[in-house]
Amino acid sequence: METKQLERMNLDDFGTGIIAGLAAEGIKAISVTKLDAKIVAAFDWMEPQAASEGIELRFRVILNKAYQDSPAARVAIRGAVSRGLLSSDNDNTLYIKIHKEDAVSLMENIPGSESLWRNTARQIIDYKPGVKK
Repeated sequence: METKQLERMNLDDFGTGIIAGLAAEGIKAISVTKLDAKIVAAFDWMEPQAASEGIELRFRVILNKAYQDSPAARVAIRGAVSRGLLSSDNDNTLYIKIHKEDAVSLMENIPGSESLWRNTARQIIDYKPGVKK
């Protein structure tokens, strides 16, 4: 019997997928307020979905309860900025620099389906503190 090879996803893929998913959903800017918590909630939702698509996550995104931040979430966002997917023109807003049309081709080049990334992005868009989906 042949075992299927899992597709591996790294933190850069995750950052790219989130931004591409947000762009595909028509989002042009995101507030940095509670962004770490939003990304952690999106990761928590995505983790079992990714597994069902045969994807092995090579990272964890966890919220530090004391400081309410996530080093992994920040690395994912910094990576997206360095790849030119985001810009920060002020302290409170990140601007998505890719168009809806470009988002689809980005999602085709990373592990996970377009549906996975759009739905993961929806977790960020629809985030409500303390509510697990």
